[in-house]
Amino acid sequence: MTVDDELLRELKEQAHRRGVSVKAVTNEALRAGLRAMNQPPPPAPYTCPTRSMGRPRACDLDQARELVEALEVEEVSRKLALRK
Repeated sequence: MTVDDELLRELKEQAHRRGVSVKAVTNEALRAGLRAMNQPPPPAPYTCPTRSMGRPRACDLDQARELVEALEVEEVSRKLALRK
């Protein structure tokens, strides 16, 4: 096996800093690299497709409030009628 000069220099520096052999640093680096290569790639982030809903319409909020109130009164009346 042939190791590039730059990589060998880095391996020797690591070995010297940690007080271990170049062989130990090389084996550790190879194991870490092989473990990383065997890991499945992370899943792609989920994206939700968007669709156009057309142009917004003008809406009278007072009418919307009145409709909501009427529906709420109707629902309360229905529930009260079921209790009889």
